[in-house]
Amino acid sequence: MVDYTLKNIERCQCGKCPVYLSSNCAKAKNATIDWSSGELPPAKAIEGIYCAGAVGKSRCDDLDKTKRCACPTCPVWEDYALQGTYFCIGGAAE
Repeated sequence: MVDYTLKNIERCQCGKCPVYLSSNCAKAKNATIDWSSGELPPAKAIEGIYCAGAVGKSRCDDLDKTKRCACPTCPVWEDYALQGTYFCIGGAAE
């Protein structure tokens, strides 16, 4: 299972993914997170690192699943030897 850590969030490619970028909801939710403290935001507040068990699939319903998934380009995906993709739609990696 992928750990929900600040290091993994920083390396996560969800914010650059065409599926994520298609979602006004996900971008708006992340815009409300205060990163200035340097602390890990609550897992249910973040849109991204969907492969992490603490986060899981997006709480937004406007992700465009016809867009190309960027999971295979992500260092977190590679480090954890993940096999799946579209965690934003299907839920966390097992």
